[in-house]
Amino acid sequence: PDPAEIGARVALLADPALRGRGSGTADEAAAADTIAGWFRAAGVEQAGAAGGYLAPFTVAGMASQNVVGIIRGRDPAAGHVVIGAHLDHLGVVDGVVHPGADDNASGVAGLCAIAAALAHAGQRPGPTVVVVAFGAEETGLLGSAAYVAAPALPLDQARLMIKLDMIGRARFLSGQAYALAHAVVATDAIGVLASPDAADLVTRARAAARTVGRPVVSASDFGPLERMVRPAIETRGDQASFAAAGVRYLWLSTSMHDDYHAPTDTADKVDPATIAAVARIVVEVVLGLDAPP
Repeated sequence: PDPAEIGARVALLADPALRGRGSGTADEAAAADTIAGWFRAAGVEQAGAAGGYLAPFTVAGMASQNVVGIIRGRDPAAGHVVIGAHLDHLGVVDGVVHPGADDNASGVAGLCAIAAALAHAGQRPGPTVVVVAFGAEETGLLGSAAYVAAPALPLDQARLMIKLDMIGRARFLSGQAYALAHAVVATDAIGVLASPDAADLVTRARAAARTVGRPVVSASDFGPLERMVRPAIETRGDQASFAAAGVRYLWLSTSMHDDYHAPTDTADKVDPATIAAVARIVVEVVLGLDAPP
C-alpha cells in the first residue's frame, strides 16, 4: 500500500466540499461514486446492482448506497471473505461540517489499498474477497444491514468479515482523555476485536502485525476488562450486522481520540503510514487463511 495515495484519498473524502458525507445525502452519494472509481482502478470486479459497483437501498424514506466489488480467489471451494468500511460520516451538524477523516475516510482508504493489493495477479488469495464501502453506518448500521439482506455472495459461504473503522491515528487511544491507557498499552499499537469464537483471528493478526513492526492489542489481552470493553463496542460497527447472521468477524482500529465525532477530525491529523500498516496486516491475514494460525 502506498501511503501517499492513501493520504490523498483521505484528504479527498474529508474535504469540506463533501460536507462530511452525511448519511443519505448527495455528498455521501458523491463519495460513493468516487470510491467506485477507485475500485475500478484497482481492477476489482463490479458486484453491485445492475452490473455496477453501487448497491442502492432505502430505509424509512432515506436513500443511500453501498459500493460493492469482488476479487475472485484462486480456489472456488475456499469460500469468501468480506472486508468492509463505512463511507459516511455525520455530515453538517448545527451548521458545522464534520469531515470524518479518521471516521471513516481512513477505513475506506485502507479498504481501497487492500483491494488493489489483493487484485494483483501475483497475490490473489485462495478465497474470494468481497470489498464493501457501507453507506449510512452512522444512522444505525443501515448499509451493512442492507448488504446482509442481499449479499453479493451467500453468507453461509463467508469465512469471516473484516471491518476497518478509524484506522488513521499513529497513537493508540490518542489524546488527553486516554493518557492513563498508555501505561499499559503501547502507543503505536493497532487494536483488534474478534468474535468471541474467533481467537485464531487475533493470532493471525498478531503474526501479520510483526511483518510491519506494529504491536496488536486486543480486548482479550486484559482478562476481566474484556467483559467491560466488548459489550460497549461490539454492537457499534458494521461487523454487528454480520455477527447477527452468524459470520465471524475481525475488527481493526487505532481506536478512540479526542476528535471523535467532532469537526476537528481532519485529514491533517491522519497518519497514512498507519493506514498502510493496517492494510498490510489485513492482506497478510487474508493470504494466510489457508495456513494454520
